Amino acid sequence: MKNKEQSTVNPLGAEVFPEEWKQPFEGLLYLGYLHKEIKKIPFHTFVVRTLTVNEKLEITLVTKDYQDTVGYGRAYRAAVVAAGLESVDGRELIPAVKGTNTFRQKFEYVINSWYDGVIDVLFAEIDALEGQVFKVLQEIGILPKDNSITPIFKDEQASGDTPKDGK
Repeated sequence: MKNKEQSTVNPLGAEVFPEEWKQPFEGLLYLGYLHKEIKKIPFHTFVVRTLTVNEKLEITLVTKDYQDTVGYGRAYRAAVVAAGLESVDGRELIPAVKGTNTFRQKFEYVINSWYDGVIDVLFAEIDALEGQVFKVLQEIGILPKDNSITPIFKDEQASGDTPKDGK
């Protein structure tokens, strides 16, 4: 499945999705999937990846109790790390079984076992991968490269009017 597939680097140095994204129907499982091996913490190797929509929704649910508290940011970062973590030192954190949601177990492990420094490093890497997805989608022509946003309300559309003071 996709966890075993490798995202690759194109000749320009940008990360690209696994070649399976081009396959009919099942290719959609790979469109947006990137992963990276992290060795920023001495003596340890982590593999992290981009998150699925379901994982992002799970994050909102598991962090709901922390909203409006000082600990919300910490809970959010830990939840993102739990969702995006594939392996630690070559071992899967919790073996994934099709149809089984292991996110909450991984979240509990992360918040009860790890310290902020580890979580912050891994969160930054997952966040960077999530940002890279947009660049890859632009490179393969799925998203426009001009980053223009089309207004959805008529009154937000640009007009040629210049204010009286010219500013």
